[in-house]
Amino acid sequence: MDQAQAFEAYFLFLPILMGVSLAGIAAMLWASVAYRRSRGKPIFFTRVENAAYAESNASGHSNRTWFTRLGGANRVLVVAVVDRRLVIRPRFPFNLLFMPEIYGLEHEVPLDQITSIQPHGDRSGRVDLQFSDSTAVMMTMMTMAVTTTNELHHVTLYLRDPDRFVAALGGKRPH
Repeated sequence: MDQAQAFEAYFLFLPILMGVSLAGIAAMLWASVAYRRSRGKPIFFTRVENAAYAESNASGHSNRTWFTRLGGANRVLVVAVVDRRLVIRPRFPFNLLFMPEIYGLEHEVPLDQITSIQPHGDRSGRVDLQFSDSTAVMMTMMTMAVTTTNELHHVTLYLRDPDRFVAALGGKRPH
């Protein structure tokens, strides 16, 4: 087979390859929506009503592994303190395709399970949180297995007003 024939064969199978790829992406999208609905998680989420603290353009990352540190969220997290709970959740469409589960970016934690708050006091607005979350769902890239854990989670958030955030959490001081 010469180069021209190979080129022609490539373009003959290109629509089939593109169709299979698009079908795979559509299947993953459908599966992630079905998963979120089965767990009672919102799909279109932008804010939390009656929150003591709310920010809809926060950034952050989980410190679970090197992979989750690299896969942070840039200005797409909704962070809120409401009804004695801390809510960290990505906005649509960043909550699809299992991204929050893979990167550890979706949490709803009672405030009494927060064990450490460390604001850094610089202009970055960085706050390191440590909490125990028995409802966290983690998914690994290789196995796509869902496990529920009761271990300590470390999350770094970048907020516009970290002092107000710490005050809304009940003024817990750094440990």
